[in-house]
Amino acid sequence: MPRVFKEQLARGGVIARRSEKLLAVRWSAGEDFHMLSTMHKNEMVVVEPKLLTQKVVRKPAVAATYSKYKARSCFHYELRGFYPMKRERTRWWKKVFLQLLMMGTVNACKYYNIKNGRVMDVSWI
Repeated sequence: MPRVFKEQLARGGVIARRSEKLLAVRWSAGEDFHMLSTMHKNEMVVVEPKLLTQKVVRKPAVAATYSKYKARSCFHYELRGFYPMKRERTRWWKKVFLQLLMMGTVNACKYYNIKNGRVMDVSWI
């Protein structure tokens, strides 16, 4: 790793280096994020806040793209997280069955929403 990436960064600071096709970015937003990309350029993007009380944030395009698509893939795990299967006295096959049942229920909800073009309430899960 280049010495430049080991230097101290202020909050919101960015260090980026590019070889032929690979972009390496280090971004500090309270904690350090290291990212590699072959499809992005070294540019900053303004991200609008979700709440009115939050501030407008500037972040690298790599981080903005990651945040945009990662939120969609984590939704399934977020829903399953409400029902932990860490009971000591439950048999292993019951844990597997309940985990598969929860996964099937979440996937059925997602499929229903895609097919019918509307959002089904998942608060009952």
